[in-house]
Amino acid sequence: MNRFTKIGATGLELPDDAPVWVAVKDAQLGLWWSLAETEAMTQPNALKAAAALVTAGFDDWRLPTLAELFALAEHSRYSPAIDVAFFPKCKSAWYFTGTRASYAPAGCAWVVYFADGATTWGTSKTWRSCERSALRPRVVARVPMTGLAGLHASGC
Repeated sequence: MNRFTKIGATGLELPDDAPVWVAVKDAQLGLWWSLAETEAMTQPNALKAAAALVTAGFDDWRLPTLAELFALAEHSRYSPAIDVAFFPKCKSAWYFTGTRASYAPAGCAWVVYFADGATTWGTSKTWRSCERSALRPRVVARVPMTGLAGLHASGC
């Protein structure tokens, strides 16, 4: 069984060789990851952008948790640390999570670096967020029937 399945604009599963898809179903994590792209933004704006996203026939997207986005990274790959057959536009950049860095300055959140899968929390508006382009949030995830989204963005 493959970990990833391409998802079309209507939310239906597509074959691995489909040339166009808008999301990816992740069998390992039980999530869907959107391929929607946005401009770079702060983490609070990334939360709003994820919640406003409508793609693959769904409107219940959110930023992924730190654990979810960290698990999406493939630590045996480098630059980017992700399966590019399913996430071809993913950049080796920082991506926001919806997990607040509790000991960090207010408004900061955990980020995952898709060059190597490392994590840290961001305090600078120059942080960049993978899937979901270097300065753009673009990976979004959802739990079917419940709702979630992973979007990378820049800045605290």
